[in-house]
Amino acid sequence: PPRPPRHNNQHPKGLDTRNAWTKEGWAHLMGLLARGRANETSPVAYPHANVDILLALSHVVSPAQAKDMRVAVISSITPWVEAAIRHYGFSSVVTVDYNPPSTQLMPSSARVRTIGVDELRNSKLLFDVIVSFSGIEHDGLGRYGDPVDENGDLRAMRELAKSLAPAGVLLLGMPVGPKDA
Repeated sequence: PPRPPRHNNQHPKGLDTRNAWTKEGWAHLMGLLARGRANETSPVAYPHANVDILLALSHVVSPAQAKDMRVAVISSITPWVEAAIRHYGFSSVVTVDYNPPSTQLMPSSARVRTIGVDELRNSKLLFDVIVSFSGIEHDGLGRYGDPVDENGDLRAMRELAKSLAPAGVLLLGMPVGPKDA
């Protein structure tokens, strides 16, 4: 059978997963990662992004250390970053989004929890590692339920700094180019 196409912020089978992540989508991503095909788990708009994320993680924490660390993903439409993080060795991940997707259709073994931005702001959660790929630069534009704020990206960075544990690491990826993806 033909392989499903790489997703563009969609489940590989074409299902929109903005509001619910599924066990089939999770299994597909984890299967690709297990077969050494991380480049196929990145959204089409960001080729090789997961390869870059895995490489960046390898420079700041070993897989053995990762299992005991707290990690968050900021802004996520599909769980491609979460899958890479779990594959790398982190035992669980918290995703923070203005519109947190439901994880009820995912297997419990995925160990992915989603929370809203307000829940993070009102909590005392601290993370050893925070990963954001193509999220922060959208804060303040009003596209994803966030309030319009010309300094939204700067505010988001300050909020992330408050959520980092002492000696915590922020892995920040942003697309650079003439077009906004």
